Amino acid sequence: MHRLVVVPRWSGKPDSDFYPWLTRTLADEPRFAEVVVCDLPEPGTPRLSTWPPGVRAALGEDRELLARTLVLGHSVGCQAALHALAAIPVTRTALPEPPAVTRAPDPPPDTKS
Repeated sequence: MHRLVVVPRWSGKPDSDFYPWLTRTLADEPRFAEVVVCDLPEPGTPRLSTWPPGVRAALGEDRELLARTLVLGHSVGCQAALHALAAIPVTRTALPEPPAVTRAPDPPPDTKS
């Protein structure tokens, strides 16, 4: 079974946004043994000096557990997660492609004469 570690957005906390819903929903999912939402220091002021170490602490040092851990970063949490992951040995990394950005159509030409 896997473990999911969620790294929240700027000002995000374990009890904000979709994190409580995700935790409840995945509690019944047999593929996940555990869902952890990081409770990072000073959520309104993310810093490289505090957030990546907080993510590292949530990830832990157990290599077997790390091998079964999926990390979900939300907004600026992605950056903190990547900084934390860069500092530990990782056997696999998957970075999903961001959604395609569709350009809005040009407005119709001005028909005033």
